[in-house]
Amino acid sequence: MAAPTPPKAAEGNPAFKYMGLPNIKAKLPSRNWLIFFGITGTFAAIVYHDRREQKRIQALWCSRVSHLALEPLGPLELPRKVTVYLSAPPGSGTDIRPSQEHYRDFVKPIFTAAALDVDFVEGRRMGELRHKVAEGVRKQRLGVDGEDIIEETRRKGGISRVGAVQGEVVVGRHAWKEYIRGLHEGWLGPLEAPEEPKDDAQRADDKPPVDQNEQVLKIEDVIADAEKQKAEEDEKKKEEDKKPTKPSVPPSYILPAAYSSAQLPPGIPTTFDPVGVIPHPHILGFLNTPIRLYRYVTRRQLADQCGREAAAIALGVYSRPFYHSPDPSATMSTEADVAAGLEADKECGEIEGELKVEEGDWPKKYWKEESLQGVWQDNIKLDARVAERMRKFFWPPRLESEDGMREEGIETKE
Repeated sequence: MAAPTPPKAAEGNPAFKYMGLPNIKAKLPSRNWLIFFGITGTFAAIVYHDRREQKRIQALWCSRVSHLALEPLGPLELPRKVTVYLSAPPGSGTDIRPSQEHYRDFVKPIFTAAALDVDFVEGRRMGELRHKVAEGVRKQRLGVDGEDIIEETRRKGGISRVGAVQGEVVVGRHAWKEYIRGLHEGWLGPLEAPEEPKDDAQRADDKPPVDQNEQVLKIEDVIADAEKQKAEEDEKKKEEDKKPTKPSVPPSYILPAAYSSAQLPPGIPTTFDPVGVIPHPHILGFLNTPIRLYRYVTRRQLADQCGREAAAIALGVYSRPFYHSPDPSATMSTEADVAAGLEADKECGEIEGELKVEEGDWPKKYWKEESLQGVWQDNIKLDARVAERMRKFFWPPRLESEDGMREEGIETKE
C-alpha cells in the first residue's frame, strides 16, 4: 500500500499569479530592520509634527495682522515700511545667508501678511552694521535723506507712507550690539571722521630739513640703498597681491568712554522710532550636535517667539520705553516701577540684557583670540540721554485671547 503523498505548500494568492505579480510571502522583518524602521519612523514623525505646528503657529500670527493688508490706501499713500538690520552671525565669516534664511522662515511671512514694505541694512563682518547705522544717523543730522531717485521723486510728488511710526527691526544679539553702538556713535559722535594719527613717514616729512653740508654720502652708497629699498618694496607688493583684499570697516568716530562728555545735537528727536528685536539662535560645532538636533525638532517654539515679535512690529500701534535697572539708592517705588524692574535683567537693564543668552552659542574663539575682539565682545555701554529716547514694540497681554482681539476689532482665523 503506497504512502499518502504530503499536501503541497500553499503557493500564495492565485490572483497575484494570474496578474503576473510575484508570490509575496507575508513575514515580519528582521530585528535590524525593525530597529531601523522604528528609529527613522519616530524621528520623521517628530519632525512632521513640529513642522505642522510651526505652520499652524505662523498662520495664527499672520491672521492677527492680516487685517492691515485689507485697509484701503489713498492714491498718494504707500504702505508702512520698516528697516531690517541683518548681520552675518558669529562663526559664519562673511556669509550672511544664515541670517537671511532665518528672516525668510520666521519673520517674512508675518510681514507679508501685513503688507509691509521692507528696507534691508546688511553687514557682512563685525563693525560694518555699526558703521551703516551711525552713517544713517549722521545723514539725518545733516538733513541728507540718502534716498534713491525713486523715493525722492515720490516725496516731491506728495506721496507719503501710512502711519507716523515706521519702525526698525534688529535680528540677533550680534546685530543688536552693533545697532546700539551705531546709534550712540551717530548721535553723540562728530559729523566728520577724526584725523588719524600720522605714521612714521609723515612725521619724518614734518621735521625741519637737514643742512646738506652736514651729510656727505658717497654716490655709490646712495644708489645701492635705493636699489635695495626698491627690491624690498617689490617683494612686499608681490606678497600683498597674493593675499585676498578685504575692505576694512571704518573705525568708530567716538568710543563708549567718551559718551558722557559728548554734547547732544540740537536736532535730536524726543523719541526714536520703536525697534523690535528678533531672536536668532545660531550654534555651530560637532560637539553641539545634540543641541542642534533638539532645536531642529522644536522650531515651533522659535516660530512662536519670532511670530510674536514680528506681529507686534507689523501692528505698529503698541510701543513702550525700555526698562532700565532700578536705582539701588531709591527708597520710594511705585508698583509700575517694581513691575518694570522685574521685567528688566537682574544685573543690567533691558537694553543690555536683550537676547544675552545667545552669546553662549558663539564660538569660543571670539572670546579668546585678540584678533577677533570688537563690538560683539564688548559690553553694551549706554548713555542715559540716548537710552531714554528708545522705544520697543510689544504685544499687549489683553490681545492674547480671542475676546481681547475682538474688542480691538481684530478677527483671527486659524
